[in-house]
Amino acid sequence: MIGVIGRYITGLFMARFWGLLFGLTILVIILDLLSHGDEILAISDSLFSDSFRYIGLRTPEIASRLFPFAVLLATLTTLIGLVRTSEMAALLAAGVSQIRLMSAFVPSALLIALLQLCVEDQLLPLTSGELRAWGVGDYGLGTDQDEQGQTWLREGRDVVRIGLRDDSGRYQGITIFRRDDKGNLIERIDARSAVLLGENWHLEDIKWWQFETRELTTVERMEWQTELRPQTLALLSTHPRELSFRSLRRMVDTSGFGSRPRYMYDVWLQKRISRPAATVLMILMAIPLVQFFQNRMSGGWLPASGVALGFFYWIFDGLLLTIGEAGLMPPPLAAWTPIFVFTALALYLSIRWDASRATQKK
Repeated sequence: MIGVIGRYITGLFMARFWGLLFGLTILVIILDLLSHGDEILAISDSLFSDSFRYIGLRTPEIASRLFPFAVLLATLTTLIGLVRTSEMAALLAAGVSQIRLMSAFVPSALLIALLQLCVEDQLLPLTSGELRAWGVGDYGLGTDQDEQGQTWLREGRDVVRIGLRDDSGRYQGITIFRRDDKGNLIERIDARSAVLLGENWHLEDIKWWQFETRELTTVERMEWQTELRPQTLALLSTHPRELSFRSLRRMVDTSGFGSRPRYMYDVWLQKRISRPAATVLMILMAIPLVQFFQNRMSGGWLPASGVALGFFYWIFDGLLLTIGEAGLMPPPLAAWTPIFVFTALALYLSIRWDASRATQKK
């Protein structure tokens, strides 16, 4: 019987999910387009075609953020429909527990979570890169670039400032601040440009300050010994949330250089997996909520409580993410604590509700 019930609930749930996801995505895209329409018009010749291009590039990011919310609302509306048609009462009378009811939603939620993972890990880095190259809205500059478009990073004990890359492959305006073991500045190297030839970087038109001896040396060309590569520089100038799982793993495993602390990349590496898991969690949160409010349907308590619970989860999740990015909490705890807390709460309420029903029958 549970197989038939599962297929029936899956059909209801998926229809509502896709409708909600489409509607919410369109609404957010329209608001986002209205917010950045002036910027698109300022840098484009055709507002109509470039608006559709902007919509296409922004849709993966917006949709990926709405996946959990759409799953929560789809679960709530599906269960509301079952309660209003007395199908929920029939299921409970037939001995279907909350755990078995949750299992009917899980296959669909896992497919949605897998789709979300693919969008965030493969599609989002591509579209974010296109938007950054286009320079629209929040993507006008790299996340580690200043107003002149220069990127700051750390390479060992050195702090490096790198300018933009021109058509010839040269990076304009390179400054290397060299420090000793105590962090004191001992040298500053200013180069007009830098180019990678083979395996070595070559600095051109250099001014070399040595602060211990107070000497200034002018050099026409010198080699720069570093493991930094243009591909890595592109990763360093991108926010971790826009990197793929493979790129995040590379940044975590690389301790020699970085534009951010290593733990920040580790936090987002954990989040890349935990965010799809949060989509499945929405079902575990919704079903006990329906059981608690099923006798108060007319007052609209259920939809309001579901939305409030969802926002509370995202506030709690965002708070721990911020704490993890600041290095005040281990990355696994920052990424997974909301999942474990709300999963434990949902399972506890489900088991307690089933136990109370069993007691009432006796």
